[in-house]
Parts: sequence; structure tokens; C-alpha cells
Amino acid sequence: MIQSIRKPTAFILISVIFLLSSCLSSKHLKKAKSIQTEVNEGAAINYGQRIKLSTYLVFPSGKKTEISGKRGLTHQVKGGKVKGGWVTIEKYPEDFSLDSVYIKTTFEKRNWSFTDSNAIAFNYKGDLTLDFNGASGKDGESGNNRGTPLLLRNGKDGGDGEPGLDGENGHDLYVHIYKENSSGFYYIRVTDLTTSKMYYYKNKDLGYAIRFNLNGGKGGDGGDGGDGGDGKDGKKTDSKIKEPGEGGIGGDGSNGGNGGNGGSLYVFIHPSAKEIKNSISVSNMGGAAGKAGEAGKAGEAGTPLEGQNTKSDGVSGSPGQVGVAGQAGPPVQMVVEDFDIDF
Repeated sequence: MIQSIRKPTAFILISVIFLLSSCLSSKHLKKAKSIQTEVNEGAAINYGQRIKLSTYLVFPSGKKTEISGKRGLTHQVKGGKVKGGWVTIEKYPEDFSLDSVYIKTTFEKRNWSFTDSNAIAFNYKGDLTLDFNGASGKDGESGNNRGTPLLLRNGKDGGDGEPGLDGENGHDLYVHIYKENSSGFYYIRVTDLTTSKMYYYKNKDLGYAIRFNLNGGKGGDGGDGGDGGDGKDGKKTDSKIKEPGEGGIGGDGSNGGNGGNGGSLYVFIHPSAKEIKNSISVSNMGGAAGKAGEAGKAGEAGTPLEGQNTKSDGVSGSPGQVGVAGQAGPPVQMVVEDFDIDF
């Protein structure tokens, strides 16, 4: 009898708590006047950087309640991509106008809806990192492990692995840098000779580096050989005697892909920006070699019955070969010379 009372009592109690929390939540929303989305003041807001968004309910008194991550909260971003409340700023701008991130935040809950729009200007903190690395080669798939066929006695042979693909070379770049003395901005135009595309960056000399990454892509790993299947054991029935089966042959491992070579960088610095030369660094190492695929294991022969001949185990496959590491790109060529400003 007691048990039959406790269950509905607990259910009612939980329902009351839920309703109270809902009422409090609704009351809270009714008192709010707006929402506000902010980023940390110390965050680096620059090309390719990742920044965290924090959103608050704002009340007439000035009090704020954080609602980041709550259901009904969405962000729309221009100049970057948003995921899980984090914004990754565009890494490859196609004109100089990208100097802010535009964020529209909406919070909808029951009958309440709030919207906030922000333009967050770049502060050019943090290194300006320009990634033009070669893509890594795809890993080869491993061969299938094999078993024993339904009708035959011998184990099946393992499948061969597929070779890893070669990594791509780092990109070759022509870069022009000009300084506008009135604003203190450096204008950086990057011509990607590998893709025939152009990108445009603004920067300020706040003591941070300008890093070019032109590394070759890693070679893909070779696929492993599949294991050979085991042979069937010897078998005796009323009508016949079946011999044990031989073990299957292991599949061959495949070769790893070659690493891509590092790219090349040619930097032309206008005399107005000559001091920026010491802030530029480049990494154009060759990509690592892909690993060799391992040999597939031999299948074991089936166990003979008394008086039957012993069968042979299978043979292991052959391992693949390690790929060749890529070569480093040539030393960066950087010159200070006058050129026409056409960007």
C-alpha cells in the first residue's frame, strides 16, 4: 500500500518542481529587455583566429545572466564560420574589406524573442598565420581478412592492401606588402601560384609575427594485408572422411605514399614597409613519408584426425615499402624594392 502511494507522490513532486522552474524561467524572460553577445577583450581577433561568443540576457537594472549554450540561441556570422558558440574567422579573404566579423544573435524561448547584431572589429592581435600547406595523401585501405569457405576445405587468401597516396606539395606564393603611412596598416597581397587565386590581408605591426606555412603534405600510409583464413579440421562422418584444409595465404601490405615537397615564397616589400621584413617567418618542410602496410598473417592448417596427413599452414604476405619523405622548399626570397601600388 505504501509503495502504491509513493510512486504518484514522487511524480507529482517532480511535476511541481518542473512547473515552478518553468514559471521562474518565464518570469525571468519577461523582465529581460534585450540580449547582448560579447567576446573576451583579450581575444585575438584576426584572420583565421578562433573566438568564443558569450551571450547574456540584459535587464533594465543592468544585471546580466549568461545564456550561452541554451536552447533557442542561434548565431549567424558573416566573415567566418560558427560552431558550438565558437567563431573561426575567414582565413582566405578575397578583398581588403574583411576587417570585422558580423554576428547576428537570436534567442527564442516560448513567446519571447530577442535579437542582437554586432560588428566586431579586428584588433590584429596574435600572429597572422597564412596556411598554404599541401594536403596529406589518403591512407590506403587494408585488405580483407579471410575465413574458410562454406564448401571447400582450404582457407581463403587474404586481400592485398591498397597503396597510400602521395602528399601534395606546399604552395608557391608571390607576396607584395605595402604600408599606408596615414593609417599604419600593412596591406598584404598573396598570389597563390599553385591555385591561381589571390588573397588580401590587412595587418598592424603590434609585435606579432607573420607566419607562412608552405609544408608538403604527409604521404598516406599503405594498407595492411588481410589475414589468410584457417583451413577446416579433418572430419569423419558415417558416409565419408574429409581431409583437413590448408591455411590461406596472407595478403601483401602496400607501399606508403611519398611526402610532398615544401613550397616556395617570394616576398616583395615596398620601401614604405621595409621594417616588417624582420617579422616574417616561413616553414616549408617536406612532408613525412607514408608508413608501409604490414603483411597479412598466414592462415593455419586444419587439425588432422588420427591417421590423416598433416596439411600446410599458409604463407604470410609481404610487407609494403615506406614512402619517400618530401624535400624542403627553397630558401625564402625577400627583397625590398619599389613597385606600383595596384591593390
